[in-house]
Amino acid sequence: MFHESRSRLLQLLLWRGVASVLILLVVDWFYLPILDSQWQRYLIYISLVFVTLSSLQGVLCRYVQRMSPHLFFQFSSDLLLVALLVFMTGGNDSPFILLFGLVIVAAGTQGRVILVLGISVLACGAYVSATYAFAWYQREILSGDLTLKLLLQTSVFLLVGGVMARIAARHARLSDENQSAFQKHRDLQRLHTRLMGSMQEGMLVLDRSLNIRDHNPAVGHMLQMTKGTDVNVRALPFFPERLLLFLQQSEKSRFRIEWQQDESTYLVTVDFFSEEQPDAYCWITFVDISELRYLEKKLAEQERLAAMGRLSAMLAHELRNPMQTIAQAVELLTVVPAEKQENIQSIVSEEVARLNGLVTDMLDY
Repeated sequence: MFHESRSRLLQLLLWRGVASVLILLVVDWFYLPILDSQWQRYLIYISLVFVTLSSLQGVLCRYVQRMSPHLFFQFSSDLLLVALLVFMTGGNDSPFILLFGLVIVAAGTQGRVILVLGISVLACGAYVSATYAFAWYQREILSGDLTLKLLLQTSVFLLVGGVMARIAARHARLSDENQSAFQKHRDLQRLHTRLMGSMQEGMLVLDRSLNIRDHNPAVGHMLQMTKGTDVNVRALPFFPERLLLFLQQSEKSRFRIEWQQDESTYLVTVDFFSEEQPDAYCWITFVDISELRYLEKKLAEQERLAAMGRLSAMLAHELRNPMQTIAQAVELLTVVPAEKQENIQSIVSEEVARLNGLVTDMLDY
């Protein structure tokens, strides 16, 4: 705000200087030859005062922090110089009375109502003072027509001041709205930067030519990007090939793949903007799901171990029964007659075959 105010003041001083130089040239051209030496010295003094005030105001612009006092000083000094000029060039008959109105209009362009009204009142006072001072210097009394003209001129100046005050009020309101909108835009930009910087997920925004329009730091790390925006994704060496092939097609449907990069797994999702966004075609998110896939793998391993435990319990039960049968058969072989030992041996063979089948099934599993 400090630099903006100083810039506006310097521009005002520049245009004021150009206009004042032109006015002084006109005065010197038309009035200097017909004035006596004393009035010529007065005119030179006015020029020196103008140069001094302009230089002083130019120096003050380097240190200005509040604009209104400085503007009031500028326009007040202008009114003083115009009043002296009117006094020297005929008072109420001076062709430079119009300059009072121009000063009021210039004050109205600054968007400050109090400044315009104050300058309007000062302009009327300066005009009346210059006119009466010239009449007093000439030892004249203003006639009724001249007095009426004086009242009409001051009324015109006040009317111009009122109109410019209305314009200044509207300009101030529009300036405040513009400043508020600009501040909101800057706040949104800062919020956008903070959000993009805090996101752990990668985010890319592409245009129709697949140039990067926006991205956050996370995706720069994932894709090992060395440059910022306005980079085509075709030039990125670590961009997923399947994703690039999909983007080169004309189909605008949601697309999702898993991408493996540097022992990390990313879920990549593509979605598209509406046609109302000419500078943005699609956005791509990169979500790191490495931990999720690790947990899924660990859970599957635990489930497999649990299944092995249940299988071991079942096998222990299935193995225990044939072994118990075989043990009982071995005990009976020593006490039963020889003609029944053949049946016991066949039972033992069946149980051994059953055990062998269980072991084979376990190894296959």
